[in-house]
Amino acid sequence: MEGSQLFTRILPIVTLILVVVFSLALKLISRFKSRALGSLSGQSLAGFQIDAKNETQDRNRIKIKCPVLIEKSQGIMKTSLRELALSGAFLTCPNPLPIGDTFRVKIFMEERPPLKFDAEVMWNNKNVSEDKIISRGMKVRFLQLSDEDRKILNEIVVNPL
Repeated sequence: MEGSQLFTRILPIVTLILVVVFSLALKLISRFKSRALGSLSGQSLAGFQIDAKNETQDRNRIKIKCPVLIEKSQGIMKTSLRELALSGAFLTCPNPLPIGDTFRVKIFMEERPPLKFDAEVMWNNKNVSEDKIISRGMKVRFLQLSDEDRKILNEIVVNPL
Protein backbone atom coordinates (compact mmCIF):
# COMPACT_ATOMS: atom_id res chain seq x y z
CA MET A 1 0.00 0.00 0.00
CA GLU A 2 2.78 2.37 0.89
CA GLY A 3 4.52 1.53 -2.42
CA SER A 4 1.41 2.43 -4.42
CA GLN A 5 1.13 5.80 -2.60
CA LEU A 6 4.76 6.52 -3.42
CA PHE A 7 4.10 5.58 -7.04
CA THR A 8 1.07 7.90 -7.29
CA ARG A 9 3.12 10.78 -5.83
CA ILE A 10 6.09 10.25 -8.13
CA LEU A 11 4.14 9.49 -11.32
CA PRO A 12 3.15 13.14 -12.06
CA ILE A 13 6.72 14.33 -11.46
CA VAL A 14 8.19 11.62 -13.71
CA THR A 15 5.57 12.42 -16.37
CA LEU A 16 6.43 16.12 -16.23
CA ILE A 17 10.17 15.38 -16.55
CA LEU A 18 9.55 13.09 -19.54
CA VAL A 19 7.39 15.74 -21.26
CA VAL A 20 10.13 18.36 -20.80
CA VAL A 21 12.85 16.02 -22.08
CA PHE A 22 10.69 14.96 -25.04
CA SER A 23 9.84 18.56 -26.03
CA LEU A 24 13.51 19.60 -25.81
CA ALA A 25 14.49 16.65 -27.99
CA LEU A 26 11.85 17.61 -30.58
CA LYS A 27 13.02 21.21 -30.55
CA LEU A 28 16.66 20.18 -31.10
CA ILE A 29 15.72 17.77 -33.88
CA SER A 30 13.60 20.45 -35.54
CA ARG A 31 16.44 22.97 -35.33
CA PHE A 32 18.97 20.58 -36.89
CA LYS A 33 16.48 19.58 -39.57
CA SER A 34 15.72 23.20 -40.52
CA ARG A 35 19.45 23.98 -40.68
CA ALA A 36 20.06 20.97 -42.89
CA LEU A 37 17.08 21.45 -45.21
CA GLY A 38 16.50 25.18 -44.90
CA SER A 39 13.38 26.82 -43.59
CA LEU A 40 10.39 27.51 -45.81
CA SER A 41 10.88 31.24 -45.32
CA GLY A 42 14.25 30.95 -47.03
CA GLN A 43 16.09 32.86 -44.31
CA SER A 44 18.37 29.99 -43.36
CA LEU A 45 19.29 29.50 -47.02
CA ALA A 46 20.00 33.16 -47.67
CA GLY A 47 23.76 32.69 -47.86
CA PHE A 48 23.62 29.18 -49.29
CA GLN A 49 25.52 28.87 -52.54
CA ILE A 50 26.43 25.80 -54.49
CA ASP A 51 29.72 25.99 -56.33
CA ALA A 52 29.25 23.18 -58.81
CA LYS A 53 31.23 24.39 -61.79
CA ASN A 54 32.15 22.09 -64.58
CA GLU A 55 33.75 22.61 -67.98
CA THR A 56 30.43 22.76 -69.82
CA GLN A 57 29.13 25.56 -67.62
CA ASP A 58 32.32 27.58 -67.98
CA ARG A 59 32.31 27.31 -71.77
CA ASN A 60 28.67 28.40 -71.98
CA ARG A 61 29.03 31.43 -69.72
CA ILE A 62 31.35 34.41 -69.46
CA LYS A 63 31.88 37.11 -66.88
CA ILE A 64 31.50 40.48 -68.55
CA LYS A 65 30.63 44.00 -67.47
CA CYS A 66 28.64 46.29 -69.70
CA PRO A 67 25.65 48.63 -69.39
CA VAL A 68 22.12 47.34 -69.87
CA LEU A 69 18.74 49.03 -70.23
CA ILE A 70 15.57 47.28 -69.12
CA GLU A 71 12.55 48.55 -71.01
CA LYS A 72 9.14 48.07 -69.36
CA SER A 73 5.82 49.79 -69.86
CA GLN A 74 6.51 51.76 -66.64
CA GLY A 75 9.78 53.13 -68.03
CA ILE A 76 13.45 52.36 -68.46
CA MET A 77 15.79 51.04 -65.77
CA LYS A 78 19.59 51.20 -66.02
CA THR A 79 21.42 48.06 -64.90
CA SER A 80 24.68 46.31 -65.57
CA LEU A 81 25.52 42.92 -67.02
CA ARG A 82 27.81 40.78 -64.86
CA GLU A 83 27.53 37.37 -66.51
CA LEU A 84 26.29 36.28 -69.94
CA ALA A 85 25.24 32.77 -70.97
CA LEU A 86 23.78 31.26 -74.12
CA SER A 87 20.28 31.35 -72.64
CA GLY A 88 20.33 34.26 -70.19
CA ALA A 89 22.30 36.62 -67.99
CA PHE A 90 22.89 37.93 -64.49
CA LEU A 91 22.04 41.62 -64.19
CA THR A 92 23.21 43.68 -61.24
CA CYS A 93 20.82 46.33 -59.94
CA PRO A 94 19.90 47.76 -56.52
CA ASN A 95 16.21 46.84 -56.88
CA PRO A 96 15.79 43.53 -58.75
CA LEU A 97 12.47 42.91 -60.44
CA PRO A 98 10.11 40.21 -59.11
CA ILE A 99 10.43 36.64 -60.33
CA GLY A 100 8.30 36.10 -63.44
CA ASP A 101 8.46 39.72 -64.65
CA THR A 102 9.07 40.00 -68.39
CA PHE A 103 10.69 42.91 -70.18
CA ARG A 104 12.87 43.96 -73.10
CA VAL A 105 16.60 44.05 -72.36
CA LYS A 106 19.11 46.06 -74.37
CA ILE A 107 22.79 45.15 -73.85
CA PHE A 108 25.48 47.64 -74.90
CA MET A 109 28.78 45.97 -75.75
CA GLU A 110 31.93 47.54 -77.14
CA GLU A 111 32.46 47.10 -80.88
CA ARG A 112 29.00 45.59 -81.38
CA PRO A 113 25.58 47.00 -82.04
CA PRO A 114 23.26 46.80 -79.01
CA LEU A 115 21.76 43.36 -78.40
CA LYS A 116 17.99 43.31 -77.80
CA PHE A 117 16.17 40.38 -76.23
CA ASP A 118 12.91 39.71 -74.47
CA ALA A 119 13.70 38.36 -71.00
CA GLU A 120 12.06 36.94 -67.87
CA VAL A 121 13.31 37.11 -64.27
CA MET A 122 14.11 33.57 -63.11
CA TRP A 123 15.75 34.38 -59.75
CA ASN A 124 16.63 37.40 -57.67
CA ASN A 125 18.38 38.07 -54.37
CA LYS A 126 16.01 40.85 -53.37
CA ASN A 127 15.22 39.27 -49.97
CA VAL A 128 18.81 38.36 -49.09
CA SER A 129 20.55 40.60 -46.55
CA GLU A 130 23.27 42.85 -47.92
CA ASP A 131 26.04 41.16 -45.93
CA LYS A 132 25.30 37.76 -47.51
CA ILE A 133 25.47 38.63 -51.21
CA ILE A 134 28.24 39.49 -53.62
CA SER A 135 26.15 41.51 -56.09
CA ARG A 136 22.52 42.58 -55.75
CA GLY A 137 20.67 41.54 -58.88
CA MET A 138 18.68 38.98 -60.80
CA LYS A 139 19.12 36.08 -63.16
CA VAL A 140 17.13 36.38 -66.39
CA ARG A 141 16.49 34.02 -69.25
CA PHE A 142 16.13 35.18 -72.80
CA LEU A 143 12.79 34.44 -74.45
CA GLN A 144 12.08 33.50 -78.08
CA LEU A 145 15.65 33.68 -79.35
CA SER A 146 15.98 33.62 -83.12
CA ASP A 147 18.67 31.58 -84.84
CA GLU A 148 20.56 34.83 -85.45
CA ASP A 149 20.30 35.74 -81.73
CA ARG A 150 21.65 32.31 -80.75
CA LYS A 151 24.50 32.67 -83.24
CA ILE A 152 25.46 36.09 -81.81
CA LEU A 153 25.29 34.86 -78.21
CA ASN A 154 27.34 31.79 -79.08
CA GLU A 155 29.95 33.99 -80.76
CA ILE A 156 30.18 36.28 -77.72
CA VAL A 157 30.21 33.55 -75.07
CA VAL A 158 32.35 30.92 -76.78
CA ASN A 159 34.73 33.34 -78.53
CA PRO A 160 34.79 36.55 -76.46
CA LEU A 161 36.78 39.53 -77.76
